[in-house]
Amino acid sequence: MSSWESVFSSEQAYRVEIVKALLGEHNINAVIVNKRDTAYHIGLLEVYVASKDVLKATKIIRNDLHFE
Repeated sequence: MSSWESVFSSEQAYRVEIVKALLGEHNINAVIVNKRDTAYHIGLLEVYVASKDVLKATKIIRNDLHFE
């Protein structure tokens, strides 16, 4: 299995779900890693993709996604 790299992170769960879905629409397998502290509800959720897809994924995120 290839290595995985983080391409997006946020404290808001809906944002990482949107990024994962967007990448899936472009046939990029993405997983969400929860790095939150469950006791204090702080920390980040991160979207990871295979190393071979990092450039394509970051380009898609940068060009097709805008959170305000």
